[in-house]
Amino acid sequence: MMRRTFLIDAGKRIGGASYRLAIASWRSASFLSVMATQTMTASMVGALLLMTLACSLYVIGMGLGHVGGILR
Repeated sequence: MMRRTFLIDAGKRIGGASYRLAIASWRSASFLSVMATQTMTASMVGALLLMTLACSLYVIGMGLGHVGGILR
């Protein structure tokens, strides 16, 4: 009888530890998912800003080239 009680208690302890481990795993997976989404969003916004800057500089360069051609 004592052994059976010990095994049941051990099973409950292992089950509780397993449950806590699963909860911790779920929380860290959720956190990493949020971080990945935020990083991806920041990366895309940064890329769009750099592309806007590049296009603006291209247009300015074309305009200055056109003005330079007219002034010659």
